[in-house]
Amino acid sequence: MIRIFFSVLGVLFTLLLVFCASFVGRLGLEMREQQPAYEKLAVDITRELSRNWTVKDIEAHYAAALAPKLRGRTAQAPFERLRSLGPLRYADNVKLHTGWTLKAMREVRSPAQAAEWLAVLLRQTVRVTFLGKFANGFADVTLELRNEGGRMKLWHLRIDSREQLRSPRQKPHQISHV
Repeated sequence: MIRIFFSVLGVLFTLLLVFCASFVGRLGLEMREQQPAYEKLAVDITRELSRNWTVKDIEAHYAAALAPKLRGRTAQAPFERLRSLGPLRYADNVKLHTGWTLKAMREVRSPAQAAEWLAVLLRQTVRVTFLGKFANGFADVTLELRNEGGRMKLWHLRIDSREQLRSPRQKPHQISHV
């Protein structure tokens, strides 16, 4: 009787492991298949932002948890300096980074790292990086997208200009040859 009980328990445990492995594998495969769409979305969001460099232009793309943070003047302040870059012309060297790689799985050394890796996968978080060529210079762009209600939403945005930017209030230096 006890032998049958443990045999059934072993079979159930094995089925649970197979189910979990197939679930995680399906998520990873889906993220890989959607790679071109995620890359296009990231470039489109940056292009929309760079038209006027206002937060309101990309408000629809932000995750719901970030919406309250986008309503003040402080949300617009980081984009004021980037305004002098102008609109995005093209994106080069677009790369998608997910937690679903063989290398990432091999680097897991502790239960905490495994939990973090699994959380990134379950939240379907992807990071897109590219070099943006704007009208007045280049910038490194990093966007983090997360699944929210079946759609990828912007969770994090970072634009690091490679150019020395002027403040919008600062006038260019004039040189006269008298």
